[in-house]
Amino acid sequence: VEAAVEELEVLQETIENSSEVDNALKALDKNDDPELWLDETHVDSQQGHKVFDNVDSAVRDLTKLLKKPKDLTEEEIASVEQVVAALVAASLSIAQTAIDEVPDPATVAPKLQKRVADELARAEEAMTKGLSELDKGNTDKALDHFKKAWEHAIKAAELAN
Repeated sequence: VEAAVEELEVLQETIENSSEVDNALKALDKNDDPELWLDETHVDSQQGHKVFDNVDSAVRDLTKLLKKPKDLTEEEIASVEQVVAALVAASLSIAQTAIDEVPDPATVAPKLQKRVADELARAEEAMTKGLSELDKGNTDKALDHFKKAWEHAIKAAELAN
């Protein structure tokens, strides 16, 4: 995400009067809050949803900018598309990491196994839907599904622990 922010800062200087780039940067700046992060790849289980919301907001602003291609050079369009792709990839990675770290339901207390397995299944289903939406070019819907996948994975992990 840091590289995406740096690229947006460059674009902010080259694209004149772009409220979309300004707003995207403001949204992403909110993700610098250390309260949101446990480390570089893990967001706080109580506050992490804000990271997804801020990325979603930034992507929406940048998508608006891409709908005005006559105002941008080909290089600027490519840069904005790269930033969007990097932000989506970061959200996907955070969600997938959370899923990957859910303990195997078989290792959980017997009375919680079904609930953990169900939440994990919901997380994996949301991830699959997100990837499908991404393949269709629907980044907004993909981001929503990645957030849901993360939420279900966090719930499964909390139940398991």
